[in-house]
Amino acid sequence: MIERAKSCTKGLRRCLPVLLTVSALALVGSGTAFANPGDNGAGLTSGPQPLAPITVGDGWQLFGFGDVGSVSGPFDYSSGVGTAVYVTDDFCRGDQFEVYDNDVSLGVTSPVAEGECDDIGPDAAFEDPEYSSGCFNLPPGDHSITVEAIASPFGGGGAWIQVLEGRCPTELVKEIVSGNDEDGDGVIDNVVEVGIEDASMYDFQISWSDPYGNDPIVILDTVPAEWDVMVVQVLTPNFDFEELATSSGLANTNLDMTRGGQSVSLYRSSGAGLDVVDLAGSVDSSWGSRTLSPFSFFGDVFIADFGLPVNDVCIDFGDFGPSDDDTPVELWAYDGAGGTGALVDSTSESWLDTDSFPDFKFNCVSASGANSIQSIVFTSAGPFPNSLYYDNLQMRFDANTLNCEIESANKKGNGKSATKITCYPDTDTGITTIWTEARCHGNRNNSKCRPTSCGALYLNDGATAHLMDEEGEPIYPPVAESNSLCLAAVEDVYGDGIDYTGAGDEDEDGASDYEEACGIGTDPCDSDTDNDGVLDGADECPLEGPPDADVGEVQDPNGCNRQSECSDGLDNDSDGPIDYPNDASCDAIDDDSEDTSDCPCFNAADIQTGTIAECGSNFPGFPDLAGVTYQDGNRACSGTDCAIAGPPSCAN
Repeated sequence: MIERAKSCTKGLRRCLPVLLTVSALALVGSGTAFANPGDNGAGLTSGPQPLAPITVGDGWQLFGFGDVGSVSGPFDYSSGVGTAVYVTDDFCRGDQFEVYDNDVSLGVTSPVAEGECDDIGPDAAFEDPEYSSGCFNLPPGDHSITVEAIASPFGGGGAWIQVLEGRCPTELVKEIVSGNDEDGDGVIDNVVEVGIEDASMYDFQISWSDPYGNDPIVILDTVPAEWDVMVVQVLTPNFDFEELATSSGLANTNLDMTRGGQSVSLYRSSGAGLDVVDLAGSVDSSWGSRTLSPFSFFGDVFIADFGLPVNDVCIDFGDFGPSDDDTPVELWAYDGAGGTGALVDSTSESWLDTDSFPDFKFNCVSASGANSIQSIVFTSAGPFPNSLYYDNLQMRFDANTLNCEIESANKKGNGKSATKITCYPDTDTGITTIWTEARCHGNRNNSKCRPTSCGALYLNDGATAHLMDEEGEPIYPPVAESNSLCLAAVEDVYGDGIDYTGAGDEDEDGASDYEEACGIGTDPCDSDTDNDGVLDGADECPLEGPPDADVGEVQDPNGCNRQSECSDGLDNDSDGPIDYPNDASCDAIDDDSEDTSDCPCFNAADIQTGTIAECGSNFPGFPDLAGVTYQDGNRACSGTDCAIAGPPSCAN
C-alpha cells in the first residue's frame, strides 16, 4: 500500500507531496500464482514461456509478467492480411508495456498512474484510461509478438493480448467546438450578433486522439453563411508536460517536446537541471497534472527555443497559497534562438494570492510578434526567484507553416465563402485551434462582416479523418467524422443585451437562442417562427405552420398538425361509410370526429341529472330538440318539458 502525506519545507511557502512508505505486493517470478485480483492476476506465470501460437480473431488471451524488464511471449501467428495487436493491463492499475514484433519495437502502451485493483475484464480495461493499453498495426506475414514490462509497481501481474484482422480503431477527430470568448467573461461564446459593421475574429478547435498509429489526415471545410472567412492562424497543441516522465534532483538538462509540427527545447541559462512533478489532485484539472517544477531557486532564466517561428506565445504560471508578496513573471520574445537576436516583444504579469493552502491560482503571461518569435526567455522575481510552477506552453502560427494546407473550396477558387484546410497531425493526441477572420467587402448583397439576419451560422461543416493511399491521397469513406460548428446569430430584440453563451432567450418564447438556431432550427428572434399561434418553446412542431383546413388538417394542443378523423380515410365509427361527405357523421372535412355521438343520444335521466358525457365531445354543436335548451357543463335542460322517453333517432 502507498501512503502519501504533505510535508512543508520552511521558506519555500508551499507543501509538496512526499512519498512515505511503500508496501509492495509479492514479487512475481516464473511459476508464481496469484490468489485474487488484488494480487494483480490469477494463476499466471511470467517470463518467456513455450506458449501455443495465438490465433487471429480468437479473442483475448491472458498472460503473466514479472518485474520491470521481464518479457512475456512469444505469441506467434501468420496472416495473409493486415492485423492489429491489442494489449491491455487489468487487475491492479499502474503497469505499462512495450510491445515487439520479431524483436522490433512497435511502441508502448499508454502511461497511467498507479491505482486500485479490480478485475473488470479485457474489453472494459482496454477502454478504461486508468489501465495501460495500446493497439499496433502490422502488415501481412509472420509475426512473433513479445511484451516487455516497463512499469510494474507491484512486481508483476496479469494482462491480456489479442490479434484481430484489420487496423486499429481511430478516434482522430473527436469533436469540433467553439473557442471564442468575445466578451472576455471566460465562457465560450455560442452566439454572434447580427449587423455589427466591424471585422471580427472567430476560432474553433479540432481535438483528436489517435493512439494507434493510423497516420490519417484531417480535412476541414469552412462554410460561412453570409460572410467571407479567411483562415489566418492555427494554434498548436498544448505543450503541457503530460507525456514527460517525472523526475527529481534536477535530472534533466533539457526538456524536448514535439507536437503538431512544432518542437520546443526548454532549458535554463545557468545550465542547472529541470524536473517535472505531478500535481494531480492538488490543482485544478484545467491546469493538468504534470508541470515544470520551480526548484531549485536559481537567479537565472528559463529559455524555450522553437523549431518554427510563431506569432504568439503564452505560458501559464501559478502557485499554492498563502502568499503576501507580489510575484511578477517577466517574459521576453526574440527572433533568434537562445534568447538572441532582436527583441520582438516583452511583457510581465503578477501572481498575487492571499488564500490558504491548498488553493492553487494560475495566470498567463504572453507575448506577440508577426510570425517572428524564435525563442522566449522567462523568469520570476521576488524573494524566491523562479518559485512558481510553469505549464501549458501554447503558441499560434500562420496555418501554412505547420502541417496544414489551405486552399479555396468554392467554385471560383478565390478563397471566398469556403475554405478547405487539410492537416497532417504528427502527434497521437492534441487540440488544434483554427483562427478565422471575417472579411468586410462592399458588394450590395453583403456589406457587413457579420451575419445580417438571425438564425444558424455555420463556421465550418465538420471535419473528417481519412487514411492515405500509396500516393498520399485520402481514402474514402473517412475513418472518423466530427460535428460541424454552429453559432447562433441573434439581435438585441429588447435592448437588454445579449447572452453570448447561447443560454439567453432573445424572443422570450421559452427556448434558448442556441437551441433554436442550432438545434430546433427556429428563428431565435421570432417567438412564433411558423405563425401557428403556439410559441416556439412550447410548440412540438415549430416549423409546420398553421393547419390547412382545405386538406383536413387540425392542430393539436402541442402545436402539431394532423389529419382529422373525417379526412384520414378510416371508418372510425364502424358504420360503413368512410370520410366526408359520404358519412353524415362528419359535418366538414376538418371535423375531428366521425362518431355517432355527434347527434343527441341521451335519455331522460341524463337530462334530469345534467349528465352530458354520453353526448360526446361536440355537445354544443348538435341541433337542439324543440323545447329543450342545452347548456354545456351546466344543467342539461331548462323549462318544464324534460320528460323525453328514449333517445331520438340518429341518422347515419
